[in-house]
Amino acid sequence: MHPDNDIELKCPERALWLAVIQAAISDACATYCLVGKTHTKYVLSTDRSAALNREAARRWLTGRSRDFREVCSLAGLNWEAVHDVAVKLQAAGWPPGVRMRLDRGP
Repeated sequence: MHPDNDIELKCPERALWLAVIQAAISDACATYCLVGKTHTKYVLSTDRSAALNREAARRWLTGRSRDFREVCSLAGLNWEAVHDVAVKLQAAGWPPGVRMRLDRGP
């Protein structure tokens, strides 16, 4: 890891925007959702709002909106690289359970 990246990783604003992108990837690949307040139970998501959130995340990640590009920039990421990852996930059928580390330096 490059020393300058170490400083960036400690920036709370950057961490926030990285979390936004990671949440979008997680939502886009979500097939199951957590239900219940006291028990950890995953069920197939048939909830309409979950499906709408999933589709919105997929459109956001595979689109090239100004909002998407700005969030990537605020996260310190190249938006084209994030977009390429999203397109590959889309081609793979949005595999469930994808977790990505976006905070790695070069």
